Amino acid sequence: MSTPKSQSELEAHKDSALKAMEDYLSDLINSTDENLHSKADKISYWLEDYARFLDSETSFDVTKFPKYKRGQIVKVHLGFNIGSEEGGVHYAIVIENKSPVKAPTLNVIPLTSVKSSKDVSKIRGDLGEVYLGNELYRLLTTKVDTLQTSITNELASLNELISELKPGDSQIQTTKKRLEVLKKKLKLLTKAKKEISKMKIGSIALVRQITTVSKIRIYDPISPYGVLSDIKVSNETLDKIDNTIRQLFTKI
Repeated sequence: MSTPKSQSELEAHKDSALKAMEDYLSDLINSTDENLHSKADKISYWLEDYARFLDSETSFDVTKFPKYKRGQIVKVHLGFNIGSEEGGVHYAIVIENKSPVKAPTLNVIPLTSVKSSKDVSKIRGDLGEVYLGNELYRLLTTKVDTLQTSITNELASLNELISELKPGDSQIQTTKKRLEVLKKKLKLLTKAKKEISKMKIGSIALVRQITTVSKIRIYDPISPYGVLSDIKVSNETLDKIDNTIRQLFTKI
């Protein structure tokens, strides 16, 4: 067992680690390569996020998160990683059969967008790539259309009800509750439309990079009103992923 370090030794180690990172970031920023400038910026963002994640560990309550189902899409921060490891904020597919509410971690497969230069006919299944096509985009678009119709109908119903209400009417409290739900739906609709506007249409599941993440890293959905709540890929897509997992990680 190693001897615990003194406070002064811990401070010295901290200063040394921070100096090493500061020197590295400075080298990137002082480079003439703009790609390295971008890398320095991304690392800096990640360090801020990482510190926030660590700080939230003590107060993090995993039971407040929804129960994630196999095939569900989540938006998760994978961190700033090394080499070809997928990093940053990505969509991912929940791959485990059962994820208990109290489980602090989740097993996911990261998704990446299809680049404009990518020939989808040459996607490498042997390298663990599974093409999802426009499935995620279609699922979100359908959710927005359904939500828009629901809000329109609910608003019409509420307007009719409000016009008939009189002071002291017993339905006033019920109407107020319906209005609160409608506000949440409107907020969700706005967020969903914004998400779609930033989304590239084609997606690829990177099965070789299947990974375990803390639920602290999940940005969405973290409540029933998340943009990705109830967004789940088809059984056909899951079958393709299962076949790729068997080819990559098990004996056939």
